[in-house]
Amino acid sequence: MARRTQGSAMWMVVSTAADPAKFALIKIGAPKDHKPGTDTKEKLEITDLEEEYSKQYLDGGGLSDTGTATFSILADPKNPAHRRLFSMVASGESATFIQGWPGEKRGSVAHIVPEVDEDTGVITLSNQRTWTKYKAYVDSFPLDIDANSVVQTTVTLQRQTAPEWVWETEAPQAPVVP
Repeated sequence: MARRTQGSAMWMVVSTAADPAKFALIKIGAPKDHKPGTDTKEKLEITDLEEEYSKQYLDGGGLSDTGTATFSILADPKNPAHRRLFSMVASGESATFIQGWPGEKRGSVAHIVPEVDEDTGVITLSNQRTWTKYKAYVDSFPLDIDANSVVQTTVTLQRQTAPEWVWETEAPQAPVVP
C-alpha cells in the first residue's frame, strides 16, 4: 500500500554550541520536500584489446560514490534550526539527518520522535515508525528571494553515508497523556 507524504518530519543530530562534546536533536521544521538522493557505483572496465564492439565491466561494479540530498524550506531567521543549517555551510560540520515517515493513519505517529543520547550521540529510532537516516554536511543554503513570494531555500547536503531505510515493525500506540 502507498504511503502519503503529509505527516513527515525532519530532524538533525548535531553537537551542541555550548559543549561540542554533547549532542542534541533539532527539529528542522516544515520541510516542503525531501530527496535523499542516490549513490552510484563506479564501473570497473575489464575489456581486453581483442574486443572490437562493446566494453565489458566487472560484475557488481566498484566503490559507491555517495550522492547529494536536498530539502526545501521556507527560510525563517527566527528558526534556530534554519540558522544552524545556514552556519553549517561555512563550518563544514556534519550531522545525521533523519526523516520520520507519516503513519498509515493521520496523526498516528506524530508523537514518535528519535531519541538521542546527549553524551554519545547514539540515535534510537522507534520501531513504530518508518525512518530515513544518513550522515551529511550542508553544501549550500541558497536564499531565493523573489517578488510577491516568501523567502525559501533548497538546502543541498553532501551525503557521507548511504541513506538507511528503517522500517516500522509494530503498529503505533497512542501517546500516553498524563
